Parts: sequence; C-alpha cells; structure tokens
Amino acid sequence: MSLRLKAALLILATMLCATAVTAALFAALQYNYARTMEEDRQHIILDDVTRVVGESQLAGDPLMLLDALRALIRRHDLLYARVRLAFGWQTLGSLPPAGQALVAVARQSSGEEAVELGFSRRAREDRLRAIRQSLGHHAARAAGLMALCAILLAFPLSATLTKRIRRIESALKAIGSGRREERLPALGADEIGRLAAGVNAMAEQLGELEQLKRTFVASVTHELRSPLDIMESYLDEILRRSQALSERDRADLLRVQGNARRLSHFVTNLLDYAKIERGKLDFAPRTADAAELVDNSVRFFAPKAREAGVALAAEIEPSLPLVRLDPDLYTHVLTNLLSNALKFTPAGGRIQVSLRRRANDLELAVADSGVGIKAPDLARLFLPFERISNPLRANGVGLGLAISRQIATLHRGRLGVVSEWGKGSRFSFTMPMS
Repeated sequence: MSLRLKAALLILATMLCATAVTAALFAALQYNYARTMEEDRQHIILDDVTRVVGESQLAGDPLMLLDALRALIRRHDLLYARVRLAFGWQTLGSLPPAGQALVAVARQSSGEEAVELGFSRRAREDRLRAIRQSLGHHAARAAGLMALCAILLAFPLSATLTKRIRRIESALKAIGSGRREERLPALGADEIGRLAAGVNAMAEQLGELEQLKRTFVASVTHELRSPLDIMESYLDEILRRSQALSERDRADLLRVQGNARRLSHFVTNLLDYAKIERGKLDFAPRTADAAELVDNSVRFFAPKAREAGVALAAEIEPSLPLVRLDPDLYTHVLTNLLSNALKFTPAGGRIQVSLRRRANDLELAVADSGVGIKAPDLARLFLPFERISNPLRANGVGLGLAISRQIATLHRGRLGVVSEWGKGSRFSFTMPMS
C-alpha cells in the first residue's frame, strides 16, 4: 500500500470519526434541549392555569375556568382536568384506567378552587421519539455529506502531504540509476526538508566518488596499456626464436602469453568503459553496409565455431539499404555477442545470426541454443563487472555487455535479451535506419 493511499485513508478515517462524534454530540444536546423544553411547556401550562384560576376567582365566574381548561385539553396533551368548585369536583376529559402508568399528575390550588391536570406520558414520549428520529435523520444526512466531502478531499490532501516525499523518492531512484547530478529543491525546514537536504548532500558525495573512480580507472588502465603492449611484443619475439627454447620453456611462455592477452583484453575493455563514462569514446558514424559488417564477422568466427563443435549460420535480409553507424563500434557489439554465444553454447549446439528490417529499424540478433540465463540474473546482466553463474564456467570480466549497451545507446538504439534457462538466449541490437 502506497504512502499516499495510507495518508488518504488516515485523513478519511479521521474526518469520519470527527463527523460521527460531532453528530452524536449535537443530537444528544438537541434531544436534551427538547426534553427541557417539554418540562418548561408543562410549567407554562401550570402557570396559565394559575392565572386563569386567579381571574376566575376575581370575576366570580367558575365557568371561565372550565372553558379555559377545555381549551387547554384540546390544544395540549392533557388526558383530563379535574376542578374543585364550591359544589364539588368536576372532571373534564377522560380519566385513565386504574393502574395505567400513562399519566403525569400536576395539581394547582388557590383558595376554595383546585385544579388537577393529567398529562399524557405516551404523547410526550411520542413527541420526544419523533424529535429523536428527526435529529437522527438530519445527523445521518449531515454525516453522509461530511463523508462525501471527506472522500473528495482525502486524496487531494494526501497528494499534497506526500508530494514532497514522492519527489524525494523520484530523486533517489534517479540517483540510484546513475544520474548523480540529480538535485532536489528546498522543500521546507521541517523533517522532510532536512531529509531532502540530506539526499542532496549524499548525491554530492556520490558524484565526487564517481568522478574519483572514473579518474582512477582511466589513469590505471592507461598506465597498464604500455607495459602490457611491451610484454606482448617481447613474448612474440621470444616465441619466434623458438629454436633456442626447450619444449617446457615454450609451453610456459605460451601460457604467459595467453594470460597477458587476457589481461590486455580486460584493460582494453576497462579503458573503453572509462571512455564511455567520461563521454570520450571515439564515435564516428558514417554511411556503411551493415550486411557486409555482419557477414565479415560471421566468417571470422566460423573457424572458432567449428573448433568448438558449434554450428554457426547467418541469415541476412537481401537488399538492405545503407545505414549511418560507426562500423568499428557496430562490429564490436557483434563480436562481443558472438564471443559470448560461443562461450555459453556447448558442443553440438547452434548459433544463428540474423540481420533484418523491423519497420523503420534495423535489427541485428544473435540466438544460441546454449545454457540460457536464469530469470533473476536478467535484471543485472548489463551492469558492469556482473558475472552470472553458468554451468560451463566460462571466463569473462563482465564488461562486454555493459559496453555493448552503451554503444547501442550511442547509435540511438537498444540492446535487449530474451532467454530461458537451459534452452538458450537471443540478444538483439535494434537501431533506427534513418
């Protein structure tokens, strides 16, 4: 679950809880207020009765009191009213059955006259129930509206809250992918702002380390080239005078020469990679015939394939137009792909080289029936110095594919791979024809 979604759910839950609590408190306060108003209403009726009793006594007209009580029974929730006059008690309305707990009795007396009022508890409770239902209905509507507002506001608010964190995440991905120049703007003075400043400081230090590494690699490889060339020249010269060497000495020198060539190949690749990283690799594109380059490379590797017991074939689409590329670097990629295919294809296997048009692109592919590549290793296959495990224990320094991918990028193309463990691999170099 993403941080933005978590923040949105947290905001939504907080707003819903606040809405529910507020609605419940409001409904409780309104209900208590309604109950208080009901009690005040009864007190007002009693005050009115007291006033009417006093006026009736002053006027000496008991019928005035009876008419006022009848009007109160019609207008209010009175079950009955009993009046004590000079000639006795008179009842207005209906007395409740004996034992029925539906009557709240209130008496008011003044002099010889007395009034007893019976309030209906059921009517009062019905009225309070209606008020409670109305409050619940309105509270539910308010809560629904607030929930809708919370849903509409939660995601924009969460996006605002997590925007800076997502910018930091994006910058970290860019730095991790090799863009050491990536920097974050000032994101405030809080914890997130300080985190952004720390990311910038880290990127600065990584950039310095990267530059130091590139300078060191370029210096070391350059210094190694001269002595290695001299060593190879002396070894070639000594081996040419083989008459003065014993068989053992000759075998030892051939072993030394093989290791020197391996080291020289490694230094050459390392120097090429250092040039690519520093943007100083010689890239001289010109119009060339890719079909001829592929055919020459396949012919060069044919003897090595026969020696390894591997069938090597080429399939070149006829009438391909000339394209703009760097012949040396293009051949370098094909040579590296063929060399790897021979390393990882056992005797009896097959290597198929193809060159064909794909829409507006030119695709060079090298497919083999070798050991293949495991799915977890594909993600790091093109990283420098990465050597994946293989049952044939083929040697390598892990720079060839990294250099080839960079060369493909220089040609505005791409280098890809499709592989299945135990069934072989297919590497493809695709570049635009225009």
